[in-house]
Amino acid sequence: MDRNAPKWNLPRPFAAAGASMIASTAFFMLTDVKAAFFLIPALLVICTVLCIVREYGFCKVLAVVTAASVCSALLFAYKELAVVQPSVVLDGQTVSVEGTLAEAPAPKTKTTAFLLSDCVIDGKETGLTVLLYTKFSEGAETGDTVSAENATVRFAADKNEFYYHTLSDGCWLDATCLSVRITPQSRSSPGDLIKHVRAGVNTQLTYGLDWENSPIASALLTGDRSALSYDFTRALRIAGASHLFAVSGLHLSLWASVLFYVMKKRRNALFPNLAVCVFILFYIAVTGFSPSVLRAGIMSVMLYAGRLLKKPSDPLNSLGLAACILLTNNIYLAGNVSFLLSFFAIFAIITLYPVFQARETKTLGETKRRLMRWQNTVLLSLCVLLYTAPVSGVFFGSISLLSPVSSLVCALPVTLVMLTSFLGVLFGWFPFVSEVFFTVCDFGCNMLRDTVGFLSRFSFCASSVDVKFLSVWYIVSAVLIGLVWYGTHKHKQKTAIALMCCVSLLICFQIGKNISARNDVTVYIPAVGNATVCCISSDNYAFNVLIGTGEDYDDAAAIRSYLQRNAAFTLDALVIPRVSNAENGNALMFAAFPTDNVYSAAGNNELPAEIGTRADCFTLEFKNGLTYENLLTPDYALGLLYNRELRIVFCYYPGADLTGADPALFYGDYLICRGEIPKGLPTGGFAHVLVLSDKTAGTLKLPQGVLSTADTGDITIKTSASKK
Repeated sequence: MDRNAPKWNLPRPFAAAGASMIASTAFFMLTDVKAAFFLIPALLVICTVLCIVREYGFCKVLAVVTAASVCSALLFAYKELAVVQPSVVLDGQTVSVEGTLAEAPAPKTKTTAFLLSDCVIDGKETGLTVLLYTKFSEGAETGDTVSAENATVRFAADKNEFYYHTLSDGCWLDATCLSVRITPQSRSSPGDLIKHVRAGVNTQLTYGLDWENSPIASALLTGDRSALSYDFTRALRIAGASHLFAVSGLHLSLWASVLFYVMKKRRNALFPNLAVCVFILFYIAVTGFSPSVLRAGIMSVMLYAGRLLKKPSDPLNSLGLAACILLTNNIYLAGNVSFLLSFFAIFAIITLYPVFQARETKTLGETKRRLMRWQNTVLLSLCVLLYTAPVSGVFFGSISLLSPVSSLVCALPVTLVMLTSFLGVLFGWFPFVSEVFFTVCDFGCNMLRDTVGFLSRFSFCASSVDVKFLSVWYIVSAVLIGLVWYGTHKHKQKTAIALMCCVSLLICFQIGKNISARNDVTVYIPAVGNATVCCISSDNYAFNVLIGTGEDYDDAAAIRSYLQRNAAFTLDALVIPRVSNAENGNALMFAAFPTDNVYSAAGNNELPAEIGTRADCFTLEFKNGLTYENLLTPDYALGLLYNRELRIVFCYYPGADLTGADPALFYGDYLICRGEIPKGLPTGGFAHVLVLSDKTAGTLKLPQGVLSTADTGDITIKTSASKK
């Protein structure tokens, strides 16, 4: 931060405007659109009252806020009319789709995903972006024209949830088709040149580094995280180190500082500042124009441009200007998790961190200076965590309490990998020199992987966000910091220690709470129609098993949301209990939750050929103390899940006939059936009987005491992990 920047008492119009645009847009997203627009007249009335009472200082600030809110409202209304409504109209239709391939195709288990921009739908230019799923098709490259004759469209946005971050790139529609036609296009634009450079860098890294390390170097250098393995990505999330791989201010400021340091010895101050500005624009393009990089780039350009004009930039104004520019381009970035995390992290660094930052003096010895730097690093991480924890809680439902530690111990290997990988690519014409740098880069990557792998062992530090916990966290932090500040006044060191202590104690309290609940086993069944999806999770081993049958996207989406919100970043096993054409959703589940342990009834053609299948009847012993038995006959399809304290019987086939079946299947704590209670299945031996359906018990005319998930909602069953 520039110490010569304007002081706090000077007006910051861009800061106010940027914050207002974010707040207003979030308000529009979270409330009814018509009701939300009453915000604008209310602000105008308040402005008028302030002018009447001659409170012109407040009025100026509120005028900026009002203008920003009006701008946000207009942009939001335009997006609703131009994007949302046409997308809703297309929902469920089969149409012809043609568009430009916006990024490299993403092959999945049995399909390929094409992200198409500026789509022409049924011969009409719409400007919409469509994510098109089809069978694997080779030869498509970014910039090609992709067309499908009969594509079934699905509206991808859920207006009832604050998840617009998944749609902030304008992709409101999913579509599926059997095949596509690819028309190659010439590639001579500046954008194609940048993509060629990015591909060349990734190729050099692939040949110069170990196969495990090249994706890490590529992610840190170019922002391309597509090649990172699932296991490493999961380890990053548990360790709280994912933010280190989100190319943003850390990476951009490092390269800009290095370039400026190399050129600053020139007598002409114009050249180094101008060169850094040009480099920043190039780096933004190479790393893919992500919101966090754009935010960092705009702020950096403001800093170096201010030096050129000899007018020091103000960090808060720069942050607000970046927000205004990005939101004007795409208003839905106000709900983009990458943008919000980046925005609040920098806001914490600008506003909260300087209050507690310990500044070095010449009177201190080298040892004390070194300790002070470590203290400042920990303080910085804690300040950022305080501001970003609510955002992570809203979008992910969980946070990693190891984030301050991972930021501290991973900073060195991350910096080492970034510098050596860049130098290795730069000196590619000199094989010996390049090999030396790549060898050091391999060492840095190995150090980073080992560090992240070690931290990821402490899975109990990945905590689901508890609103009560967050509330207590902020209340206690505010009270302690306020008391210390009131008692010490100018002694910022003591205030900083209070911040570190209170936040650390609360983190330790949450970790202790997580450890105390490690023996709990939870069986979760979402209310998604008549699809039977059961997730068995055990905190004792960070263990998660999914038993799934169904044909809808909703079941996989519900389980994915549940795992995410409970800090479960892996799936240990997937069980597919029966084979049917209706079980197309199982392949989607497998693609959504990669796992090496797939257990399926024999003859399931929905899974990849390399995945083995078991017999129709099989028994699985889970390490969390539960046993699952799969029973599949021509007359019925059942699942039995039990331990010493719990017994659940699942009936997967609505039209089953259990007349003459083993009486051992007719008792337990829960009987859970799809759609209806099968013939010949007595219910008197069960404490609870539930029918999975989107219809109420009254509509289904169920017996008294039998409930439908339309009445109960999601089902959560807890037990201990005791052995049988």
